[in-house]
Amino acid sequence: DEARQTISLSVRDLCGAEAMGGSLNLSPLSAARNEMGREVHIAYQTTQSSQHESYLKEHSLRHSLQFRNYSVVIHGRIDGVYEADGTTVIEEVKSVLRLAEDVNSQSAPLTYVLQLKIYLYLWGQLHPGARVVGRLVLIRYEPEQIRPLEILPDTEAVEQLIGERLKQIVDEHEQACRRRALKQIRADSIVFPFPQMRKHQDRMIEAVSSALEQQSNL
Repeated sequence: DEARQTISLSVRDLCGAEAMGGSLNLSPLSAARNEMGREVHIAYQTTQSSQHESYLKEHSLRHSLQFRNYSVVIHGRIDGVYEADGTTVIEEVKSVLRLAEDVNSQSAPLTYVLQLKIYLYLWGQLHPGARVVGRLVLIRYEPEQIRPLEILPDTEAVEQLIGERLKQIVDEHEQACRRRALKQIRADSIVFPFPQMRKHQDRMIEAVSSALEQQSNL
């Protein structure tokens, strides 16, 4: 919002477009496979709800901060969160078509890991002092195989990522504002190049100027 100088970002915005187009990460993705991904999430969340009394699914987070002169809101939705032995466990569920036997937190898709680390960071900001750990749950649909990977918070890396992304967004916005202002100054300073106008030329110029100011068609 330019007038209020506010920036609203989702967790996915921070992670980038690559590998974020759906849990199954296929493009184009058929309706059947989209449905398959939803089924995997629902089945897993249902199981977790029955096993953990404190389990919450699709839990929304919203964190506010300041960057330069801008108010920033970062928002997202956690697949699942629950308490276990005094620790908050945050889960990110990803359905996949292939699952390597030796997959671990280092070899798992970087964007999945980063998304979960951002959720861990946001939770820490909203609940200072809380013990929190992440669980990246990779699920192969058929034959079903579930591989949970522990992901630890990484405050320094996430803060650096947020800072770099916000700098990019604000710099691009302010450059665009400067270009628009310069364009307007140049437009205001345009002088008719001939000593005398022909008949009706002044009306044409007025009509064009009015259309430009109102951003309308002639």
